[in-house]
Amino acid sequence: MRDYTPNIPKVVEEVRQKFERYETALIETDVDVLDDTFWQSPFTVRLAVNEHGYGFDEIHAHRLARK
Repeated sequence: MRDYTPNIPKVVEEVRQKFERYETALIETDVDVLDDTFWQSPFTVRLAVNEHGYGFDEIHAHRLARK
């Protein structure tokens, strides 16, 4: 039987740290960190309000093109 206990402190902390790292990278336009947070695969999908990215290469190219 699997344990589906919600809010395991260790897991919550790990997710919080990853989220904060990603948010900081967005604000600072740190492409290396942003790329590191995404699966490097043609199957990666990034959904956003005004744009969507399909495949890691397309997502990465978009990041490089942004100011």
